[in-house]
Amino acid sequence: MSEDLEQLRAQIDQIDDQLIALLAHRLEIARQMGRAKARLGARGVDPAREAQILDRLSQAARAPEALVRALWPLLFQASLEAQRGDEPETTHD
Repeated sequence: MSEDLEQLRAQIDQIDDQLIALLAHRLEIARQMGRAKARLGARGVDPAREAQILDRLSQAARAPEALVRALWPLLFQASLEAQRGDEPETTHD
């Protein structure tokens, strides 16, 4: 395999590692939001907020809009599960 291809794959691996770390951080903040919402008696889902996020990211993204609109609902669901405390176990600590 060419050295250029290996270097590109290494860069993708580094980006993947960063994405996983950012996702873990996002979920930790979602857990904190869940605790704050419980104290305030706020509901877990805010469809208007989700629509606002999707619109903002779709306009600002340097990625295809279809990717943003497919990926973020999964993040919203994972965040909701984290807020409720019923997220699945992580594979590693």
